[in-house]
Amino acid sequence: MKTLYEKKSRFLHWMRCLGCAIVFCSLCVCGFFFSSCSKKIDYFSYVSELRNNIFLAQTDEFSLRIYSVKKETPYVADGIPKEITTRTEIYLSAPEGNQTYTLSFSFNGNNYGGEMSYDNVKSEYYYSCNLDCSAAKEINCHLEYGEKLMDIKAVSILNSETLSPKAVLNNVMHAEKELFSSMT
Repeated sequence: MKTLYEKKSRFLHWMRCLGCAIVFCSLCVCGFFFSSCSKKIDYFSYVSELRNNIFLAQTDEFSLRIYSVKKETPYVADGIPKEITTRTEIYLSAPEGNQTYTLSFSFNGNNYGGEMSYDNVKSEYYYSCNLDCSAAKEINCHLEYGEKLMDIKAVSILNSETLSPKAVLNNVMHAEKELFSSMT
């Protein structure tokens, strides 16, 4: 006959085993529930700036870049985009940073332009406006500086081989699964 101590010890042993089994089953059920409920993360919902077309022009003295951009306003780049605006941003690299450059161009029957700002850090001129030029193939710009005038055509770099920003992200996510899962 078993003593009361042995019965109590055996009872506690079975209770511990039952408790472990309940915890294990609960973890399995929770794991299944959360893995089946998990959705695919839309990384584009965290994008603060997206350039969807780029135009380039080059002369002996000047380099012009135009970007069709969707960008949060105000721009913070903290992974929590606020209001998104569509903009056209134009950058001009010139031989000297001490000139006043006035840019003008027409797009879809509307005129745009103004005096370009100079960025001392990047050593380039800058102009921005509310315009969606993402579908354009080229943009003809007119520059005035000092007593000089110049017309320059910026041509889109997009072609049939160009991947969309979403396709690029999907390719990187596929190639770097471990990196993305560690950062998610």
